[in-house]
Amino acid sequence: MNTKRLFAHFFFAVFLILNFAFPKDALAFATRTGSQVIVSESEVVDGTLLASGQTVMIDGDIKGDIICAGQNIDINGAVDGDIICAGQNITITGAVSGSVRCVGQIVKISGAVGRNVTVAAQTISAGSAVAGEMLFAGQQADIGGRIGGNIAGAGNGIFINGDIAGNADFHDKNLILRKDSRIGGELNYTSDNELANHGGQVLGGVNRTVPAVKDGTVFSKARKTVWQNAADKAMGLIINLAVALALVFLFKNLTSKIAGAILEKPGRSFGWGLIIMIAVPIAAIALAITIIGIPVAILAVLFFIAALFLSRVLAAIAVGRKITKDYWKSKQDSPAAHALVGVAVLWIFFAIPVIGGIFSFAAIVWGLGGMRYLFSKDKGIANN
Repeated sequence: MNTKRLFAHFFFAVFLILNFAFPKDALAFATRTGSQVIVSESEVVDGTLLASGQTVMIDGDIKGDIICAGQNIDINGAVDGDIICAGQNITITGAVSGSVRCVGQIVKISGAVGRNVTVAAQTISAGSAVAGEMLFAGQQADIGGRIGGNIAGAGNGIFINGDIAGNADFHDKNLILRKDSRIGGELNYTSDNELANHGGQVLGGVNRTVPAVKDGTVFSKARKTVWQNAADKAMGLIINLAVALALVFLFKNLTSKIAGAILEKPGRSFGWGLIIMIAVPIAAIALAITIIGIPVAILAVLFFIAALFLSRVLAAIAVGRKITKDYWKSKQDSPAAHALVGVAVLWIFFAIPVIGGIFSFAAIVWGLGGMRYLFSKDKGIANN
C-alpha cells in the first residue's frame, strides 16, 4: 500500500471517529480573536465559541461549549455546554449546563455546574453548586458550595467550607474542615499533618494515611489513583488544546505553512522526523563529550524537548486541516477549527491502550519532520 493510500485510509478512519464522537449539530463554531474578546449581555452565540485574547469577557449566553485561552477570562453568561479554558485568571459566575475544565493560575467558580469540574491552578476557589464530581490540583484550594458527587484533590492547603454529598479523597499538607462543612461519605486523606476540624461533619468516617516517603511532588507516582490518572489525561488534553489554539492565533502563517509541509509529502516528513529523532540526541552526546561543547549540548537538548512537545500539536493541526478540507469545507479555512478537530481526534487515538502510544510516537515523528520547514530553503509549500 503506497503512502497516499495509507493516509487516505487513516483520515477516513479519523472522520468516522469524529462523526461518532461529535454529532453534526455540535460542530458549529463561532471564532473570535483579538486583544479583547467581548460577548455582550444581550448577545447569544448559537453553537460552540472558540475565543482567544488577552481579555475574554463573556456576558451573553452561549448555546454550546466555550473553548478559550487568554490572560484574563470572565464568563458571566449561561453556557449550555462545557467550558474548556486555559488562562492566568479565570472567573466563572454564570450557570454551566455541562462540565468545567480549566487550567490557570487563579481559578474562581461560583456559578452552578450541571456536571463535573476538573481544575488545575495555583489558587482554586469553588463556591458553586456542582451536580457531579470535582477533581482538582493546586497550591491552595477553598471548596465551598455543594458537590453532588465525590471530590478528589491535591494541594498544600485545602479548606472545606461546603457540603460534599459523596466521598472525599485528598493528598495534602494541611487539610481544614471549617464550621458547618459536611461530608456525606468517607474522608480519606494522605498527609504528614493531622486533620484540623473546626466543627465540620464527616458521616462516613475519617481515614488518614501517612506518606511513607516525602517526595515533594503534588502527585506522587507511587500514590496515583484512578482519579489522578484521569486528571492527568484531562489536563493533558486541555493544555495541548490551549497550545494548539495559541499557535494558530499567534503564529497563524507559520503554523499554516508547517501544516502544509507535513501534508504535502507525509512520507518524506515522517522520514525526516525519524532522522531528527535519532540524530539530535547523538549530536548532543558528541558535543557533551568534548567538554567545551556541554553548554551547546544542554541548549540543544532543551530545544529538542520543546520541539517534541510542539511537534505532536503541529501534527494534530495538520490532521484537523486535512479533515476540514475533505469533510467540513465550511471550516476548511478556519485555523481554530483545524486546532480543535485535530487535537480532539488525535487524542482519541492516543487514549487507546497500547496502540495509543504508537499513534503518539508517530505523531511526534511526523510533526518533527514538518518542522524541518523552518530550516528549509524551499518555502514553496502547497496549500493542502
